[in-house]
Amino acid sequence: AAFLIAAFFSFYKLAESPHVWIDEGIITQISRNIADYGKGIFQVAPDDFISASFVTTGYTVTYPVGLMFKLFGIGVLQARLVMIIFILLFFLAFYFLIKRSYGAITARYSLFLLVSFAPVYGHGRNVLGEIPGLLFLALFLLFIDKILIDEKKISFGAAGLFLGLAIATKPIFIILAPAVLI
Repeated sequence: AAFLIAAFFSFYKLAESPHVWIDEGIITQISRNIADYGKGIFQVAPDDFISASFVTTGYTVTYPVGLMFKLFGIGVLQARLVMIIFILLFFLAFYFLIKRSYGAITARYSLFLLVSFAPVYGHGRNVLGEIPGLLFLALFLLFIDKILIDEKKISFGAAGLFLGLAIATKPIFIILAPAVLI
């Protein structure tokens, strides 16, 4: 039921709300250039491109959106469909993280609380890096929890991979690195 509610809120007026603003426009333009030219560049004039290094959302967002543009055409709807996938995967990862730590009943109640949190849809449907970063953070924490139980090498590798993806998605997640080291 929680995933049906999440799907409803995710798809409700997807192309209209929230409005596209400058950050989302820049990121989708870079994704479009990935689809058209195979490079993460920013177009400033016809046939004039600059590096996209000033953008704080990483390739973990721009490349999936660029792939969606390549496969299904360019538009706000196509870009936001990728973000809905990130939202639903975030809910799923969050559910399994809480279930593993606190049990199934607590996970269900927690999931319903998270699904009812409006900023997940307000910021998550925009093509930004916050929700993908939270997805990778939740997966990192899930594998850290697995390390504490079984200490398999694959859990160490997966935890490192997802920590790296979280940091690559948004620089704000770099504050995780010192916390993990400590």
